[in-house]
Amino acid sequence: MWGVDMEAGYNRIVKIDALEGMRGLQSGSVQSIVTSPPYFRQRDYGFAGQWGQEGSPEEYVRNLVLLFREAKRVLTDSGTIWLVLGDSYAGGPRGGQEGRFNYGQTGGAPVGVYEGIKKKDLLGIPWMVAFALRADGWYLRQEVIWYKTRSMPESVVDRCTRCHEYIFMFSKCARYYYDHRAIATELKKSSVDRLNQNIEGQKGSARVYGKKNGPFKTVYTPFTHKQDGHGVRYAGFNECWLKGARGIANRKSVWPIPTGVSKEEHFASFPPKIPELCIKASTGEGDLVLDPFAGTGTTLLQASILGRGYIGFDLSAKYVEITRRRLKELEGIFFRG
Repeated sequence: MWGVDMEAGYNRIVKIDALEGMRGLQSGSVQSIVTSPPYFRQRDYGFAGQWGQEGSPEEYVRNLVLLFREAKRVLTDSGTIWLVLGDSYAGGPRGGQEGRFNYGQTGGAPVGVYEGIKKKDLLGIPWMVAFALRADGWYLRQEVIWYKTRSMPESVVDRCTRCHEYIFMFSKCARYYYDHRAIATELKKSSVDRLNQNIEGQKGSARVYGKKNGPFKTVYTPFTHKQDGHGVRYAGFNECWLKGARGIANRKSVWPIPTGVSKEEHFASFPPKIPELCIKASTGEGDLVLDPFAGTGTTLLQASILGRGYIGFDLSAKYVEITRRRLKELEGIFFRG
């Protein structure tokens, strides 16, 4: 166990395995984990002990379940996990990613073909992980679709080109910290004007503002609590409506974000916008953000920019040094290493 004094240990990137590194953190010290583990059998980073090279989808899922059991210990009770995962097809050249079939034999079966799975089957890894974590006690709160507005082409002619990945949000407890205002989106001016109209004198229920001829006869002027008296079923409706009248809307569950473009030597860095939104929604200033698969440090840089503490782990000495350089360029004399 490497251990860390949390007061001195903030704002660090450490060359260490994700699970071992997490075991060195204090219980209840992390507010949010924002990470993208190596996808199953899609990248070989060329060093021993790497995640993602397990022998079967089930083994990959079991390892992540064990990792996030430790994550549950280090998270605060109001903490959340944001987990970015991609899928792949059976029978590919690396045992997971679809493409030219590899018929090399491993234990009598073609590489990338597993029990109960046929060549060309979509593995369903993200949902396998999500359901396994839910069964292990996590609250599966959200699946966000990352729509890649600038995605890579695929040389396939028997299905659609994939242009999305999953971002799962898990919480430790039923109640947790979530700042919906921090990631709200702007409404079009036409929508703002419509929401600010006074509908006094209108009859029937054709408008979104609600019925006027029922037991709750209300003139709905801007910022009126339009659902007062309708019961707990509508809890939160007024907040959403007021936000709309002020020009903002709750962020939707499809995030159109281009794929990351990085000059760094990393196969699969994700765009800064993803950790930015996750961190804004799930932490406040000064909270600690953890990325146990830090790569070249995209999550850590966003945490620093947003005034959060951060800790990252990675097994690659090269990526750790790249992350340190990027953080030092950003933080200057305030960089701790």
